[in-house]
Amino acid sequence: MRLPRFGLRAIFIAVTVGAVIFWGYWIGWPGWKLYLQESRFVAQVNSVKAGTTVRELRNSLDSLAQILELPVFTSEFLFDVNPRRAANVRTFAFGDRLYCVVIVIDGEQHTGNLGNDKLTRIELIDLSLPPADYNDTWMPGSRPVRIDEQQGSVGTAALDQLYISYLSKFARFIYEDRTNNPGFKYKLIYSDQAQ
Repeated sequence: MRLPRFGLRAIFIAVTVGAVIFWGYWIGWPGWKLYLQESRFVAQVNSVKAGTTVRELRNSLDSLAQILELPVFTSEFLFDVNPRRAANVRTFAFGDRLYCVVIVIDGEQHTGNLGNDKLTRIELIDLSLPPADYNDTWMPGSRPVRIDEQQGSVGTAALDQLYISYLSKFARFIYEDRTNNPGFKYKLIYSDQAQ
């Protein structure tokens, strides 16, 4: 029985093709899939305008988060008296970043049910993951904002108490005047405000 013979050139081509397939499937495809998920999420938020009800926004984003299997964290509503307003931050955790949706409603127009209130402002913020030197004493003197993992979201062990503390402090920073940044790296992607 005679075994087939392969030249050095054929072996080199086979190894190259194998490496390309390996890279594409195990390295390139997950990155591309994450990019597509993020693009879909950002497009969904960019389609929301001031005047949409809180309930409509929640239903839209929550159903997308379930489809994309994202962990979702939401802050308590923060209330101001002068001017009367309420704000909430909902955070959607992707692999390499956090997307925070900031919603603000006008307290003067409050219907008695936050779900029926119309947004006066919506913002989408791209927030980097906590830095290696992050600790709980970052913003001393500020009352922490309660952050809860949203019921029904896909949880992850990576988002532990440190992340929740980080998101709590970010929600307080975003809610206030945003001038005294203790080191958050964030970028405003989208904003719409009622006239």
